[in-house]
Amino acid sequence: MSKKNSKSLPHEVEVAKKVLEAQGINFKEWSSRVIAERLIEFTQGMDEKWREKTLQEECYRLVISELDKRLS
Repeated sequence: MSKKNSKSLPHEVEVAKKVLEAQGINFKEWSSRVIAERLIEFTQGMDEKWREKTLQEECYRLVISELDKRLS
């Protein structure tokens, strides 16, 4: 089994793929469009939840990176 196939998708993503497939919509195209729309909202300051989540994730990465440097 390839590395790509060994990682399973979250359940909600699998279900969404099936729903979209039943509607004749390509998941990859749909997800690209959704992400592009959300990115536009983010850059225009319209999506505060995404902004907060993104900043939180980056803060975690920064803290973990610094801890790793100091503990190594």
